[in-house]
Amino acid sequence: MIRGIGVDVAKVERFSKIAPEHVLSPAELLTYQSFGIAARKHEFLAGRFAVKEAIIKASPTGLSVKSMPLIEIANDVNGRPYLASGQFPLLRVWLSISHEADVAVGLCVLESD
Repeated sequence: MIRGIGVDVAKVERFSKIAPEHVLSPAELLTYQSFGIAARKHEFLAGRFAVKEAIIKASPTGLSVKSMPLIEIANDVNGRPYLASGQFPLLRVWLSISHEADVAVGLCVLESD
Protein backbone atom coordinates (compact mmCIF):
# COMPACT_ATOMS: atom_id res chain seq x y z
CA MET A 1 0.00 0.00 0.00
CA ILE A 2 1.31 3.44 -0.92
CA ARG A 3 1.79 5.62 2.18
CA GLY A 4 3.20 8.71 0.51
CA ILE A 5 4.43 10.14 -2.78
CA GLY A 6 6.61 13.20 -3.23
CA VAL A 7 8.30 14.88 -6.17
CA ASP A 8 10.47 17.96 -6.48
CA VAL A 9 12.19 19.85 -9.29
CA ALA A 10 15.29 22.00 -8.69
CA LYS A 11 17.17 24.41 -10.97
CA VAL A 12 20.85 23.38 -10.88
CA GLU A 13 22.18 26.94 -11.24
CA ARG A 14 20.53 27.90 -7.94
CA PHE A 15 22.84 25.53 -6.07
CA SER A 16 25.98 27.53 -6.76
CA LYS A 17 24.79 29.81 -3.95
CA ILE A 18 23.62 27.23 -1.39
CA ALA A 19 25.92 25.89 1.32
CA PRO A 20 26.18 22.12 0.86
CA GLU A 21 26.22 21.59 4.65
CA HIS A 22 22.58 22.75 4.74
CA VAL A 23 21.54 19.87 2.46
CA LEU A 24 24.08 17.04 2.63
CA SER A 25 24.87 14.46 5.30
CA PRO A 26 28.55 14.07 6.28
CA ALA A 27 28.95 11.07 3.93
CA GLU A 28 27.28 12.92 1.05
CA LEU A 29 29.50 15.91 1.72
CA LEU A 30 32.57 13.70 1.15
CA THR A 31 31.17 12.63 -2.22
CA TYR A 32 30.36 16.24 -3.10
CA GLN A 33 33.90 17.35 -2.22
CA SER A 34 35.39 14.59 -4.37
CA PHE A 35 34.07 16.20 -7.56
CA GLY A 36 36.67 18.40 -9.21
CA ILE A 37 34.27 20.32 -11.45
CA ALA A 38 31.98 22.95 -9.90
CA ALA A 39 29.15 22.16 -12.35
CA ARG A 40 29.16 18.51 -11.20
CA LYS A 41 29.04 19.63 -7.56
CA HIS A 42 26.01 21.84 -8.27
CA GLU A 43 24.28 19.03 -10.16
CA PHE A 44 24.90 16.57 -7.29
CA LEU A 45 23.67 19.07 -4.70
CA ALA A 46 20.54 19.90 -6.72
CA GLY A 47 19.73 16.21 -7.16
CA ARG A 48 20.16 15.46 -3.46
CA PHE A 49 18.06 18.51 -2.54
CA ALA A 50 15.27 17.48 -4.94
CA VAL A 51 15.07 13.90 -3.68
CA LYS A 52 15.21 14.98 -0.03
CA GLU A 53 12.44 17.51 -0.66
CA ALA A 54 10.45 14.67 -2.27
CA ILE A 55 11.03 12.52 0.84
CA ILE A 56 9.84 15.38 3.06
CA LYS A 57 6.70 15.80 0.93
CA ALA A 58 5.97 12.06 1.03
CA SER A 59 6.68 11.75 4.75
CA PRO A 60 3.85 11.09 7.20
CA THR A 61 6.12 12.41 9.98
CA GLY A 62 7.37 15.88 10.83
CA LEU A 63 10.42 16.07 8.57
CA SER A 64 11.32 19.55 7.37
CA VAL A 65 13.93 21.29 5.24
CA LYS A 66 16.05 21.58 8.40
CA SER A 67 16.09 17.75 8.50
CA MET A 68 17.95 17.48 5.17
CA PRO A 69 21.47 16.87 6.60
CA LEU A 70 19.99 14.01 8.68
CA ILE A 71 18.59 12.31 5.57
CA GLU A 72 21.34 10.34 3.87
CA ILE A 73 21.03 9.13 0.29
CA ALA A 74 23.54 6.61 -1.05
CA ASN A 75 23.83 4.75 -4.34
CA ASP A 76 23.88 0.99 -4.79
CA VAL A 77 26.41 -0.79 -7.04
CA ASN A 78 24.22 -0.02 -10.07
CA GLY A 79 23.99 3.68 -9.22
CA ARG A 80 20.40 3.60 -7.95
CA PRO A 81 19.74 5.96 -5.04
CA TYR A 82 18.45 4.57 -1.77
CA LEU A 83 17.71 5.93 1.70
CA ALA A 84 20.76 5.05 3.81
CA SER A 85 19.47 6.72 6.99
CA GLY A 86 16.68 5.05 8.93
CA GLN A 87 13.82 7.56 8.95
CA PHE A 88 11.22 4.99 7.84
CA PRO A 89 12.11 1.58 9.35
CA LEU A 90 8.66 0.09 8.66
CA LEU A 91 8.32 1.32 5.08
CA ARG A 92 9.95 0.52 1.76
CA VAL A 93 11.37 3.69 0.25
CA TRP A 94 11.65 4.01 -3.52
CA LEU A 95 13.78 6.90 -4.81
CA SER A 96 14.73 8.28 -8.18
CA ILE A 97 16.94 11.23 -9.13
CA SER A 98 17.29 12.55 -12.65
CA HIS A 99 19.24 15.42 -14.21
CA GLU A 100 18.56 17.10 -17.53
CA ALA A 101 20.41 20.22 -18.65
CA ASP A 102 19.88 22.70 -15.80
CA VAL A 103 17.15 20.80 -13.91
CA ALA A 104 17.24 18.02 -11.31
CA VAL A 105 14.18 15.97 -10.33
CA GLY A 106 13.69 13.84 -7.22
CA LEU A 107 10.92 11.30 -6.63
CA CYS A 108 10.00 9.35 -3.49
CA VAL A 109 7.38 6.65 -2.95
CA LEU A 110 6.78 5.25 0.55
CA GLU A 111 5.22 1.78 0.62
CA SER A 112 4.06 -0.67 3.28
CA ASP A 113 2.61 -4.18 3.18
